[in-house]
This record gives sequence, C-alpha cells and structure tokens, in this order.
Amino acid sequence: MKTTTTCPQCGVEFTRYHTAKLIPKFCSRKCANHDRVGKASAETRAKLSAANSGKNNNNWGGGTRTRAHDGRVFFRVPRQERHLHPTVYKDGYILRYVYVWNRVHPEDPVRRGDVIHHINENPSDDRIENLEKTTQPRHASHHSTGRQMPEETRAKISNAHKERIARDGYHWTGKSHTEEARENMRRAQQARRTRERQQKS
Repeated sequence: MKTTTTCPQCGVEFTRYHTAKLIPKFCSRKCANHDRVGKASAETRAKLSAANSGKNNNNWGGGTRTRAHDGRVFFRVPRQERHLHPTVYKDGYILRYVYVWNRVHPEDPVRRGDVIHHINENPSDDRIENLEKTTQPRHASHHSTGRQMPEETRAKISNAHKERIARDGYHWTGKSHTEEARENMRRAQQARRTRERQQKS
C-alpha cells in the first residue's frame, strides 16, 4: 500500500509504501524518537534504570575499577550513601581509600583540597591504620623532603629562568605589590610571629 500523510512531529508531508497493518505515522526515525521523549512514566523509567544499572549492566565490573597509570582503586558508592561523600564523582565512583576514611571518620570527611597520605607509601594499601588526612602542600612537602633534584632538571629550570630574564629584560620576582600592600603584609607577619611567641611562652 502507498500512503501520503503529514508527520505530526515536524509537519512535513511524506509518502511511504507499507503493509496494511503497519501504517506509517512519522516521516523519519528521528521524529519518532523525539515523540517518545518524556512519555514514559516515572515507574517505567525506574524499572528501565534498575534493569540496566549495577550488576544487570553488561559493563558491570564488580563495583570497583583500577586506574591504569598508578594502580589506585575506585569504588562505587551505594546510591543511598553518596550524600556522605563530598568528593564522589557523578557516576558514583570514589577512590577506595577516600571511601574507607569517610566511613571511619564521618565527622571529618575528605573534601576538595584534602589529600589522603598512605603512611607506608603503598597506594594500594587502603587499611585505615595506613591512612592519614592532610593538605596538598603538606603532602607535596612530605614526599619531596630529602630528595635531591636531578642535575638535568636543575639545568632546565636555570635555562628557563635565564630565557625569561633575557626576554622580559628584568629579573622576574613574581607579583609586584604596592607599598601599602607590602606594609600590610609586614604588619600581618609581625602579628603572626607575636602570636606564635605568646603561644610558646
């Protein structure tokens, strides 16, 4: 059979050959898909989500996955617990040692800017007694203390610094502050030192 009709989605008139039972309604698959958007009930959407998530999904890996370049393990947080983990990713995964810390210390969870240090330097050993919460600067300082920078790296930094001086025509020392700002910083530094002396005494 041959039918000419108008697509209810885009308004285009189209002609299709079809059987007696399958009368075309839309001009294309795109229009048919657009017509379905939002029509499923909340109950149907919940059933579809449950049928394709977690263990029912073909890509399910057991709720954990390992980052290739450093071997750190990610853990999938149960949906009802995600509000307890400020750094959980949108897909529900979080670093396993962060999850362990948050479960043991719910009053002091890991937030943006916090770092978990592995005391024995083994990033795959996520026992709570091997974990210590710190900040990024302190963590970097801890791992760099006592390490000698390779001569090649020193030469690269030195050359880059010399090139910057030659290019800019002056010795680059960072941000330039006004006299007023410098005076405020001096006062703040003196006040901090005074407080530290008072606390020690």
